[in-house]
Amino acid sequence: LPFSSAMATELEEHDEPACDADGDHSDFPASPTKDSEDCPEMFEAAGFESGYETDPVERFFVINRWQSQLDSLQRRLRLRSRRELGETGKSPGQGQGSFMRNLRQRRKEVAELADKFQDGRRRVVGTIEQIEHRRKEVAGKLIDGRKKVVGRIEERQKQLRQQYLKQIDEITENMDKVLGKFRHAKARQTRHMLCFCSSMANVVAIAFWLGASPATFYRYYTFQCAMLIGCRAIWYRWHGWHYFLFDLCYFCNGVLLLYLWIFPHVQEFFMAAFGFSGVLLLSVPVFRNSFVPHSLDRVTSVFIHIGPAVQLWALRWFSHGPDSAFNIPDTISVKPTLCFYFAWISAYVLDQFIVHRKFIERKGYATLFQHMAYDMGLLAKLPKRLQGPVESRAVFVLGHATLFLSGLPYIFLPFSLQTLIICVATLWAFKNGASFYITYFWKVYEHQIFSFEKDMAHAQAAADESEKAATQTDDHQPVSEQHEGGTDAQS
Repeated sequence: LPFSSAMATELEEHDEPACDADGDHSDFPASPTKDSEDCPEMFEAAGFESGYETDPVERFFVINRWQSQLDSLQRRLRLRSRRELGETGKSPGQGQGSFMRNLRQRRKEVAELADKFQDGRRRVVGTIEQIEHRRKEVAGKLIDGRKKVVGRIEERQKQLRQQYLKQIDEITENMDKVLGKFRHAKARQTRHMLCFCSSMANVVAIAFWLGASPATFYRYYTFQCAMLIGCRAIWYRWHGWHYFLFDLCYFCNGVLLLYLWIFPHVQEFFMAAFGFSGVLLLSVPVFRNSFVPHSLDRVTSVFIHIGPAVQLWALRWFSHGPDSAFNIPDTISVKPTLCFYFAWISAYVLDQFIVHRKFIERKGYATLFQHMAYDMGLLAKLPKRLQGPVESRAVFVLGHATLFLSGLPYIFLPFSLQTLIICVATLWAFKNGASFYITYFWKVYEHQIFSFEKDMAHAQAAADESEKAATQTDDHQPVSEQHEGGTDAQS
């Protein structure tokens, strides 16, 4: 507003000091000083750029503007403090008191929650301890029960074992009694005579059946297999020789029986069985099979090698035609035989050389490997580097495979050569049997001659001693007795 110079002069004389930012009253500097040089921006805003006092009116408005800015800043600070304290509409003191009360309340709540947590924790720990105690009790009961059950089982096993051993002893005793009767001289003689007659009758029956009806010879062959191999299985199991029943010859007989009665129209089965004929016939001289009619074991050995070859020979050459019950192929292949042999040799090696090797050695069971290695003395003939447990078995497998492969060409031979080979194998078995009989009889004859000569020598020695004693008695007779004797003689 416009005002007079007198009023301006009076305002300058009675001007009150202004308030600074801190609320203190101080005299506003009338002219620039050293402090104004330190703060040139303030004096420039106040109108001190010229170095002389400004107009009082202008000074008043500047101070008023600063005061309004200060009030606005204080209001903003209050609002900010209220928002932070959450007590809008109350004074800062009241907000701070409410905050402290809330803080104490929260502290009490936190303490209560901590107490509740501790109580819960103690309850949980107690429950865990109870569960652990209960677990220990249950575990102890289970352990005690297990011990009792195990003790009862062991006691029952001992009882069963004792009963089993008792039964085995009784059976063994009974078998010994039966075998003792059979081992009796008279029983043995009767048994050998019966076996001898049966073997010779069997030879006649085979020859007659092959000549009369070779297409039906498989019936008689099956009957022989059931009788001879069945008796051998029982006898071998009793003596611990049953691992011989896993050999290739029994496998060949099994394959042939499967073809005869289950797969008669499957040509692969016939070719597989027919491929084994060569190795079976080669085994007669290799294993020294001998036809000894009074020995059932030796007769069975001859049959399981020559019997299948004769049966397959009859099927191969006398079972063709639409009326035949068997499907005989015109072309023979070795592939089925190789497949069957590979399957057998794999199972044989796995069973006797890997799975049951220690069991067989511990029980002392006889096997084909032991028979060839030790009984036939082939192991000692090998170089030392091949006499180990692994090397010797590898040599056995290779030798067996070589023997098998050597017999494969037999299946491609004509009728006449196959017949000749079968006859040669049969004669070889007869020759081995004759050697057995001659050797046996010669030993018996030699023993009898030796015993007779020994008895004659003893008798001669006894006669000489008695004659010498009689001569000495005559020389020492008294003279009186001699005179008396002479008188008696004269009279």
